[in-house]
Amino acid sequence: MLNKQDKQFFLGILFILLNNLVCCIQQAINKMLLYSLSGFQIAFLYKFFLFLCIFCYVLYKGIKNLRTHKLWLHFLRSILSITGTLIFIHVLKFLSLAESSALLLTEPLFMSILAVVFLREYINKNIIVALLLGCIGSLIIIRPGALDFNIKSLWVIVAALVWAIDNLTIKLLGRTEKPIQYLFYISLFSWILAMPFSLYEWKPVKLTHIPWMVMLALLYFIHLIAVFRAFSLVNLPSLAPFDFSRVIFSSLLGYIIFREEFDIWVIIGSIIIVSSYSYILKKNMIAKYKD
Repeated sequence: MLNKQDKQFFLGILFILLNNLVCCIQQAINKMLLYSLSGFQIAFLYKFFLFLCIFCYVLYKGIKNLRTHKLWLHFLRSILSITGTLIFIHVLKFLSLAESSALLLTEPLFMSILAVVFLREYINKNIIVALLLGCIGSLIIIRPGALDFNIKSLWVIVAALVWAIDNLTIKLLGRTEKPIQYLFYISLFSWILAMPFSLYEWKPVKLTHIPWMVMLALLYFIHLIAVFRAFSLVNLPSLAPFDFSRVIFSSLLGYIIFREEFDIWVIIGSIIIVSSYSYILKKNMIAKYKD
């Protein structure tokens, strides 16, 4: 029988895995749309669609639910989020899904280090071992020696660092803010910040683009809820090893949608990544994962 703390830990894992899956689906859709729209335009449109939906909900529930003493932190989180998104989407058209996933391996590592240094969160050798196993499994899948690392690829690492810092602000907001506050302000500030960049590279929007934007808005909504809940339940270093599941999801989507290579190394790497999750669960460190 699982106690409350155990349930919180496993629920946090499920939320972060859900987040990783929807982020990879978003990434695949963005890559398809980049052939007809600019990356800045894509980010602006789906974030604006989501804001309209959330705004209608806020009007129904009452504006009083938006009162907060952390407006500056919401704004900072929005700046970090849109900065990482704009950088990543802009260079995504030059990379395969596997290549972008390889470079994003730095995000859970950045996140763990920053969480320990600035938030004083718990980490020990078992979490470090799981991180290393996740790295090894991911590198086996991607085999970065076969990829063309150039200056555009390095921008993905910059996006990963920005998103790692962004994760710290989400963790801080999760301690005091309600989900409705978090959703409203991130959606509000994000589309406003993205708008000037989208106007600079605006391309004609067709009716066929609308369903994709609605889908991206829905996926972004799921991402916001999932990551907010995961970070409020479990500390960041403990969730970091599960971020490597993105490599598995990206490899599968790359194969299904873009016919990117999928071979025995993907299977071997995936087994190692899943083994890192089993390692954490087997160690039964749940009591130490919570803040």
